[in-house]
Amino acid sequence: HEIRNPLVSIGGFARRLQIKHPELPEADIIVRESQRLEKILNRIRDYLKPVEIHQKDCFINGIIKDAAGLLAPEIDKHAIYCRLDLDPNDPTVHADRDVLNQVFINLIRNAIGAINKGEALTVTSSQDPQRVHIEFRNRTNKPRIKNPEVLFLPFDEGGQSIGL
Repeated sequence: HEIRNPLVSIGGFARRLQIKHPELPEADIIVRESQRLEKILNRIRDYLKPVEIHQKDCFINGIIKDAAGLLAPEIDKHAIYCRLDLDPNDPTVHADRDVLNQVFINLIRNAIGAINKGEALTVTSSQDPQRVHIEFRNRTNKPRIKNPEVLFLPFDEGGQSIGL
């Protein structure tokens, strides 16, 4: 509350300025930046909050299709191709569907930022008697990430998308 309350006030007053003085571009900037700060605060709060896991048997192909479908407009906007090569037996996993969906969304978003127009992302599911395998693969000529240790940091400052 110590940070959010002043931020909400700043955003509220900036919105009033936008209405009263639409010619002021600074008001738009303040509103946008206060909204960005609110999103950052939400990410920090979500990171610090314990996650409740609700595991049950889930069909993995459906989760992959949902994540890819959700990001279809973004995929189209970047003029890339997303190929789903999914096991016809539709493997099941005992997991939290929502958590897996978010992981897949994050991986696909990362790939969208890492590959060039016209390139493809391939998502594959397969299984053997012991495991279910899910692979996110792309080929790109963009340079690899310079500092791989940042991959495991909870927040991304520079929007570094990496090849998968």
